Amino acid sequence: MDLQTAVDAIIKLDQFRLPGIISQIPEPGVLRIITSLAAYEQAYFSFSFLRQRLFRRDNLEVAYHEVALAISQLQSMEKNVNLPPTTVLQSLTMWCDVREKMVKVYQTLSSFDFLDEGTCERLADDVKVISKLDLPFMVRTLGKSVHVLGLEVRSMLHLLLAELAIEQYSFKDASFHLFVAHDSLHKWESILVGSLNGNHASGDKKLNCSRELLSFMRRFASSVANKIAIFFHRIITEKRVHLVPLLPTADGNPDAMGPALHLLAHYRRLTSAFNVSLIYLIRPNIPFCAEGYTCSKRATNERLTGIQSFPAICSVPSDPPMEHWPNIISILQQELLPSTSGNNPARNDRLSGGYYSNLMTAYFKKSAASPPRSKGKPIHFYDKKVNATYILAPAVPRIVVSITFIGKHEERRGGHTNGFIDKLARQLEHGNVLASIHLR
Repeated sequence: MDLQTAVDAIIKLDQFRLPGIISQIPEPGVLRIITSLAAYEQAYFSFSFLRQRLFRRDNLEVAYHEVALAISQLQSMEKNVNLPPTTVLQSLTMWCDVREKMVKVYQTLSSFDFLDEGTCERLADDVKVISKLDLPFMVRTLGKSVHVLGLEVRSMLHLLLAELAIEQYSFKDASFHLFVAHDSLHKWESILVGSLNGNHASGDKKLNCSRELLSFMRRFASSVANKIAIFFHRIITEKRVHLVPLLPTADGNPDAMGPALHLLAHYRRLTSAFNVSLIYLIRPNIPFCAEGYTCSKRATNERLTGIQSFPAICSVPSDPPMEHWPNIISILQQELLPSTSGNNPARNDRLSGGYYSNLMTAYFKKSAASPPRSKGKPIHFYDKKVNATYILAPAVPRIVVSITFIGKHEERRGGHTNGFIDKLARQLEHGNVLASIHLR
């Protein structure tokens, strides 16, 4: 009995080969384990474990744990010629452990409406623990197809790390992690698609079963790339940086417009705004560099001062309206941020009511759950001296949207601004991606 062949068929979701392979397993305990793993892998790849409890057969996290216990019981049995080697049983236990932990990661993501920085940090720490398991040992004992477990973990880890790097305005780290995640996803999908060659009978079923998980990971990667395109828009356009494709058809073209940037351009055309800019709120104790290369380990840092301390990381059209910037920053400081005469906060990434004004507290405050957000109404200010109207509103914790109109502009009932800010927030916080895996 070649257990590697059974494992290969299970991981590649090969329902055409699997029955014949399973029928050759002589030991009843091993047969039950392999049969259970085959069923659970189907549920795992199809995301059926994210359905409401009434509509799913098993709690997949518990199911994998029970398989691991069954393997442990096999290992404690007296020597049996029909049992696989101890190293194979150990690898099967690790397989169950990886799946059990990754189920928790996906369940956590599915319970949130948006991905905030605190949640991202916790998930990245959890996935780092999974990545430290001896996955090469599993490949040696169970076969090359087990490599997909490592590719999945690697993809998720680097997407989460890319998200954290974006929030800290580190272009180099964000683009590196995105590249690694894309590379891992490509290799993972190649293994699955490659297994379809010569097996057309089960090909459609395999693709349908695996589509949920792979599609989610691709959407997540595209959403992170979209966020990079916004946060580092100036760097990408000025330096003609070629990233991994921001869209499936972009082919790394720096001129390709991602969804968030398209949203800004569409709003400006719709409302005839003079300028739409996104202002990045610099962390007090993490150095900010306009080129996107932060130096968080430096002991000292020359802080930006004046209007330079409120950089526009993306503007439509290409440059922020510097002639209006003093007015915009003045409104931002007086209406959205606390009085500048107060003390600087000691904490750099836990935005709380002690640092931000009441208007921003409900939006910036971290929470363990994911309740509907209450951002408050955008601030409208008309300056008759320069004949310009300014609209400012927080979009996500590090970004304030600044909109400038020439002349007096009044938002009509059912206007476009609130909807635009909400859509932008959903894109930058991956709300649309997470909604696709909400418990259903």
